[in-house]
Amino acid sequence: MLDHDATVSASLDRYRIAPPGIFGGGEGARSGLYVDVGDGEGAPGAQGRRMAVPPGTLISHRTGGGGGYGDPAKRDPEAVRADVTRGT
Repeated sequence: MLDHDATVSASLDRYRIAPPGIFGGGEGARSGLYVDVGDGEGAPGAQGRRMAVPPGTLISHRTGGGGGYGDPAKRDPEAVRADVTRGT
């Protein structure tokens, strides 16, 4: 958490285009820059743009990745259901 005024800018890979899956797998998560100015909401930050942030701001960089492998329709339905339930 910042304790003074600052400026932040970011250059992130996979910010706009998610990593692709292979062999029919779904795409992975995109990278993200999240900025929380103390209200607990956290809004997406703008990539490549200088942004002034006040003291007390929490900045979180979330790296993308994890494209899927293989068509989930060809997997055991119970295994897919378990993955979805776990959020994986």
